[in-house]
Amino acid sequence: MKYANAPTIKEVLHPCGRIFRNLEALFSGAYASNLGTNTSLNTKLVGVMLALEIVPQKGWSHLLLATDFMLVVLAFSCAKVVPWPLRNRWDEC
Repeated sequence: MKYANAPTIKEVLHPCGRIFRNLEALFSGAYASNLGTNTSLNTKLVGVMLALEIVPQKGWSHLLLATDFMLVVLAFSCAKVVPWPLRNRWDEC
């Protein structure tokens, strides 16, 4: 399963949306959410956490994360970059 960041509108409300595609690049699902006033980092991290929560619900066994936000990539090896309000949820993913 491939996960790619859908373009987000750069507004104060930080909307979050993702698209899921299978190995043949066919649409498998999507979601969108308004996270309210937030930071860009929180928005990206919550987007990844939502994707990680959706994958087992759909019965998918693999996930390829595609992101250009280096702090999200770094968060997988160093949880210290994850802001403390999100840390518990991040650790559970």
